[in-house]
Amino acid sequence: MFVQESLGHDDLTAFSTADHSSRAWSVLTVNILFICLVAIFVSLRAFTKLSMTRKLYLDDYLMIGSAFWFFSFCAVNLAAVPVGVGRHIWDLPGDTKEKQFAVATRVQKLNYLALILLSPSIVLAKISVIATLLRIFPNPLKYLRLFLFATAALVILCCTCQAFLVIFQCSPVQFSWVIGGPQQGKCYGLETVVLALGIVNVVTDFVICLTPIPYFLRLKMPAAQKACLCALFLTGLIACAFSIVRVVSLRGLADNIDVTFVTVSYYNWSVVETGFIIITGSVPALRPLLQTILPEFFKSNNFPSLFSSPRRSVWKNVDSSASTKGIITVTKEYEVVELKKSDTQDV
Repeated sequence: MFVQESLGHDDLTAFSTADHSSRAWSVLTVNILFICLVAIFVSLRAFTKLSMTRKLYLDDYLMIGSAFWFFSFCAVNLAAVPVGVGRHIWDLPGDTKEKQFAVATRVQKLNYLALILLSPSIVLAKISVIATLLRIFPNPLKYLRLFLFATAALVILCCTCQAFLVIFQCSPVQFSWVIGGPQQGKCYGLETVVLALGIVNVVTDFVICLTPIPYFLRLKMPAAQKACLCALFLTGLIACAFSIVRVVSLRGLADNIDVTFVTVSYYNWSVVETGFIIITGSVPALRPLLQTILPEFFKSNNFPSLFSSPRRSVWKNVDSSASTKGIITVTKEYEVVELKKSDTQDV
């Protein structure tokens, strides 16, 4: 991912060029699969809101924006396949090392562009989930809301720093993608910094997934509904696991000349992680659609209706005495009234 300095012909002597395996198939499979999955879930989310609740909220627009950047990121990854990504550098087209390094330089340029496109997708997806939480939790829970705002600020800061480091990792900037060229630039050893930012990114993933769980458990509703509600957010832990794998895959990339081959794992895990964030962040918004398709399974007394009403309506009947005891009360009678309204909205 980060090349410490422009690499020359002699650097190939440290590698066994007998390996002619290819990872290009994995790049094609992972990117095409998640383009399809993200397109399906985000489209269903928008369809559900526009057809059943007739309104898009801020979190919906943020998730749509995240999907746009994600598709751009995947498109660049796919464009790099015919150039040579996934193949060993010694298997690239060209009858001389100079021509092979020229091809590797084109691959690195596409990798560089892909990394720049990745950060906006991640930050918009996470902020979308946080915006959803801010909308369903009432103003009286001010400490929770302040914590969510602080988490959002940390996510934005972390992703901005990572994008800045990617763009300006070398001086001059174009030296970031030069392979085998003249030694006329300098790249900074940023792997440790990027690893640290990656760890912070993992921590924010866990915070976003786990923060609402204690509050959901204190809702006065049947245990099955609580379990279903918590499960919606705990599915985000899958993305957390992929985030950890992505950070681990960074190790050892900085000094490896076989950049067209070894960087594939990092980019594939980036696709998987970001795709799962978008997908799991969109699942709760699909409740009205699922209730229409499978009414017996998703009827209101089996499936939590917290996500089917605007934040202020769902929580405004919370008993003030209960809130002082840390108890959130949602009455069954109020649920029935909400379900009779024609303008029922979804998160």
